[in-house]
Amino acid sequence: MGPRLLVGGHGGGSSLGDEAMKVSSKRAVVAVALLASLLWVALIFAVAGVKFGGDPRGLLFLGQELHHPAAMDGIPRCGRFGFDGQFYAALATDPFLRSPETLKALDAPGYRASRILLPLLAWSAGLGNARTAIVAYQLLCWVLGVAAVGLAAAWLRREGGSPWLALVLAFNAGLVTAMFRSTPDGAAAALVVATLMLHSAGRHGAGVAAAALATLARETGIIAALACAVEEFAAGNARRGLRYLLIPVVPQVVWQGYVQHTWHPTLRWPGAISAPLAALVRRAGEVLREGRVLQSQEFWALVGVVATIAAGALVLARRRRLEAPRLALAAFAVVAACLSAKMYVEAYSSARALTAAPFVALVLATREGGGWSRALLVVGPVAFALSGVLMIAGELGLL
Repeated sequence: MGPRLLVGGHGGGSSLGDEAMKVSSKRAVVAVALLASLLWVALIFAVAGVKFGGDPRGLLFLGQELHHPAAMDGIPRCGRFGFDGQFYAALATDPFLRSPETLKALDAPGYRASRILLPLLAWSAGLGNARTAIVAYQLLCWVLGVAAVGLAAAWLRREGGSPWLALVLAFNAGLVTAMFRSTPDGAAAALVVATLMLHSAGRHGAGVAAAALATLARETGIIAALACAVEEFAAGNARRGLRYLLIPVVPQVVWQGYVQHTWHPTLRWPGAISAPLAALVRRAGEVLREGRVLQSQEFWALVGVVATIAAGALVLARRRRLEAPRLALAAFAVVAACLSAKMYVEAYSSARALTAAPFVALVLATREGGGWSRALLVVGPVAFALSGVLMIAGELGLL
């Protein structure tokens, strides 16, 4: 009787302990999302105060020498040519490309219009009002960027890792760029994370929907869909694999057909792609010659890129190489290797092309048993976070 009571008592205590741990980990996910939100609200208003007299719309970085829609009158300008967020905000004022003024406001109409998700959502949220759509566009960039961190925390919890690790991703250089430059890359990363997490949870309908949205947010969003499709094909689930392969592409194909019919933009080879490693090696030499590498956001971003490429090779060498997150990380490693000199000109460009990679790598690190393989997977997220911290310091005028 005594031993049975001891065993029974231990089992009951263990069950209660497990339940308490589950509650604690759920609270940790909420806490991470809340902390990331508070951090970015503070940073956005701080940088807007330092650079734009307190007007957060200045974070669209409108170029002084570019044409802008009339709805952007009164928004602070920054530099001769500004940054990419201005083009997607212009699309938010006229997502169906009805006005010739929209064409004047875009540097590459066909390319910019391919990332239509956030501009279209912003226009819808603003009920067609152009000025409201611009504000809605920025809010979507910021809210979905922070959501990427919360989703990563939830995914880490599901994989048995600590949700608190996701706080490293709040400083990811790609996410920092998306938040300070009002670009859709943080939102695209959130949708990539959502796709992979939903797929691993067996929620395939929602996973396919998230993949379709990710593809409309940014062309690299298709990576998540393809990774899920390959895993399903490898597991013998051909019909499910076809859904992941084909359905996310349909909205983009339909949209591109509309763009071609409306504007007839000239098709061209993407300037972001070049011969593997050529631009990366050249840029690494330039950064090393500049010196003071430990205080350089460019150096740490390049460390993150190299670590991403190495981690991509590592996961493909593992026994479970056909798991969707591993395939996705390997695909981002290929993207990193093939980025052009145009993208490696500064961390603000290269890091945001790889925004989702540190999110996937950090989750994969929880699946490794430990040792050098886990360490390698963590190096990329940490390096990109160090680059992001230096970016933040620079934006606040601390460097």
